[in-house]
Amino acid sequence: MNNVKSVRQGAKLSQAELALRASVTRQLISAIEAGRHSPSVEAAIRIAGALGTDVESLFGSSRASSAPVVLTSKTTPALPGTPCVVSRVGSQVVCAPVRNLLGASESWAYADGVFTDTGVDLYSDIDETGLMVAGCDPLLGLISAALKERRAPRVVSVHLSTGAAVEGLRQGLVHGVVVHGPSESLPTPPIDVHRWRFASWRVGLATATPHVSLEELAVRQATVAQREPGAGTQHALDRALASIGSSGLPGPLVDGHLDAARHVVAGVAGGITMEAAARAFQLGFIALETHFSELWIDARYVQHRGAIALVGELTAGTTVSRARNLPGYDLSNIGSRLVA
Repeated sequence: MNNVKSVRQGAKLSQAELALRASVTRQLISAIEAGRHSPSVEAAIRIAGALGTDVESLFGSSRASSAPVVLTSKTTPALPGTPCVVSRVGSQVVCAPVRNLLGASESWAYADGVFTDTGVDLYSDIDETGLMVAGCDPLLGLISAALKERRAPRVVSVHLSTGAAVEGLRQGLVHGVVVHGPSESLPTPPIDVHRWRFASWRVGLATATPHVSLEELAVRQATVAQREPGAGTQHALDRALASIGSSGLPGPLVDGHLDAARHVVAGVAGGITMEAAARAFQLGFIALETHFSELWIDARYVQHRGAIALVGELTAGTTVSRARNLPGYDLSNIGSRLVA
């Protein structure tokens, strides 16, 4: 934790008085003292100056207290040379690998540092104050990019399966998650969260051959690109195979909906994914289940600037209207608050 509260109290200043002297908001001072935000370099300098001390004395223990915690999964390892994004979650800095560095837009992904043989090399101008949200719904990444373009409060989108995202939430490594599954079997939040409806879409198999059936693929033990065991799409495939008496199919482990579709284009017979990804690559699609996705924010961080921006984008942002063009993507009731 930082020393802002103890130094402020020693100077006999209220949060409002310190905020006025440092030309920041009282809410920012409160968030910094509670460990919910790490200030920008400029704000840190002003706060330290208002308290008559230096930045290192005020924030040094918080910024360099321990090595960053790595948030990763089986399909997104933190290999040396892999770029990463960063956020401060509570008292710890969390780093996550950047997935698909070169995106479909042919633009390089934003990164805060890079993994090395000995740890993480972070850039000097990183912003640790973003809201870190993990999940695999494509709308999360679209909103994150749109907010960055508008210079709104930062939302750091981390690509993880539902299972890995929920585990990260349980461990306190993310501020929030986007999860998905059939309405009757969504995972149970491991902590106190606030919930909002996100989207719904069909899960199934992208196929290289139109009109092929799951039964046909199972009989010939066709190669199918699959997800890690905790992924919602993988659960859907396992349930469908069990319903026809199949114990499983061979195939590579892939990273996400688009990666599964890419593997089909590259030559495997099928890939477990969402309908929008299959249609984007003009592949056949065997629908298996309809999944509903939800946004969960850790109750401790619902007043985080990034959380407010993210929820606001769900209800009033232009990104959502653009996402309505995704094939098979249903945004009915998006942004509606859900009761636990």
